[in-house]
Amino acid sequence: MGYVDLGNGVAPASEHTVGYAAISGATTADAGPLGVTCVVGTATAGTYYYSALVASGGVAPYTFSIIAGTTPPGLIFDTRAGTFYGVPTTGGTYTFLVRVLDDTGAASQTTHTCTVVVAGPPPPPILPPWTPGACEAGILP
Repeated sequence: MGYVDLGNGVAPASEHTVGYAAISGATTADAGPLGVTCVVGTATAGTYYYSALVASGGVAPYTFSIIAGTTPPGLIFDTRAGTFYGVPTTGGTYTFLVRVLDDTGAASQTTHTCTVVVAGPPPPPILPPWTPGACEAGILP
């Protein structure tokens, strides 16, 4: 199987599969079993997050789906690329079940459970105490 560089210049590896599209002349008979895995990490509410599913076997291109559970609010799921991106809005643990279809319409025989943990937003900064009338009198902390 070969890879087409889609512009990021990083060689494909398990943690760098995003940005590459798999190409293959394989048929379903010799492509190996179709499967999907998650490459996820911890997200932070209010901070941009990006992650991807990785398909293996079968015949590319793939279509991904969530068949149970929910993704964190604020994230968008791209079914063609298998990516999650956006700004999560709510802290918590979100578990969902994913499946992949290959170009021939074959579905993965197994599903994969993905979990994204969204940490709450960082605490607000601590401001110095406020003194009524300090600004008008030109007295600043």
